[in-house]
Amino acid sequence: FTGYPARKVHSVTVTADTAFLADGLATAIFVMGDKLFFKKYFKKFKDYNHFRVIIIKDKDKIIDSKNLKALQ
Repeated sequence: FTGYPARKVHSVTVTADTAFLADGLATAIFVMGDKLFFKKYFKKFKDYNHFRVIIIKDKDKIIDSKNLKALQ
């Protein structure tokens, strides 16, 4: 939207049933950020697809959808 690079997360890794789903989710989450994804979209996608998301926000914060908490 602004032309600036995404800055909400450093890295997003998605494992899913298909490469198409994994690539699409990883790109969307990287751009929208973890808060918006988990607040609005995670439950909707989780009901219809099997996937796992690991988000690295900075060196001390990793979010894993399997645990739905920040790992230290």
